[in-house]
Amino acid sequence: MWYTLSLISPVPRGRGKDQNFLSKEEKDKERKFKMKLILERIANRANYCIGKLYRANEGPLPEGESGERGLYLCDTLEPHDTGFTCNWDVHDIKEAKEKAFGPCAIPTTDVDMLSPQERESEGLMGYYPVLITKSPKFGKWLPQVIGVPGYAGIRIHGGNYPKDTEGCILPGWNRHKGTVEDSQKALKIIMQWMQRAFEKGERVTLEIRRKY
Repeated sequence: MWYTLSLISPVPRGRGKDQNFLSKEEKDKERKFKMKLILERIANRANYCIGKLYRANEGPLPEGESGERGLYLCDTLEPHDTGFTCNWDVHDIKEAKEKAFGPCAIPTTDVDMLSPQERESEGLMGYYPVLITKSPKFGKWLPQVIGVPGYAGIRIHGGNYPKDTEGCILPGWNRHKGTVEDSQKALKIIMQWMQRAFEKGERVTLEIRRKY
């Protein structure tokens, strides 16, 4: 049985406490009970974007690589990154999506460019909560990214080519240009780590950054 909303509540835009306004005790507790995934986008092309997915917690991972961002899990494939960030107005995001020539990657969660006052007024958390819920479209349990401004139903699911995503994150390994391979294997690794976190009572969050 996959763990779902009973273990973590979605954090709507405009609510919640930003990490920068937590006390030391609250920050320590938050770190202790949160498994953080980090998606770092490294290459943006005309109709797709390639990234690397890390698990920020300590611990071994078969076939993984450790680094400054955490443990490398796999690569990712998304639509073209048009530059959205989570502090964009939802209306502006939807309007830009309508004018785009194809699907757009979801907004990054980077809020470092905002002042503490702006982050507090917007209720920006600097991350997206991630659950495992049953997808009506795919008919199976998949990670769901919660609270993405201007988007609905964003998931991490299997796929190999840009045509396989309309905004969702496709895991795998980028061995050939513009594609990811062994997507179902990568998805299984991600869900296993999430399941372990949920069983320990941890929350799972996703940070999305740009390297380019």
